[in-house]
Amino acid sequence: MMITEDTLRKCAYLSTSQVEKILNKFYPDDRIIMSTFLGINNSGQFCYSITYYDTIEGKNLQSMVFVYRDKSGEIFADY
Repeated sequence: MMITEDTLRKCAYLSTSQVEKILNKFYPDDRIIMSTFLGINNSGQFCYSITYYDTIEGKNLQSMVFVYRDKSGEIFADY
């Protein structure tokens, strides 16, 4: 699988607000405090480390979010 230049431009180095907006397609209530682009995994997904506030634990936690394009070219993000 080849990662095109267009996909690189649209999925790498997204701002925190951009990652949150894309993630909100599946998770409309999730809020991200900070995100950092880590790299591209073996599946061609763009990996971001995120920090978010967990209301259940009452503290900031970290997770990873994977940004990808589907066959139609639309950009999505998931945990």
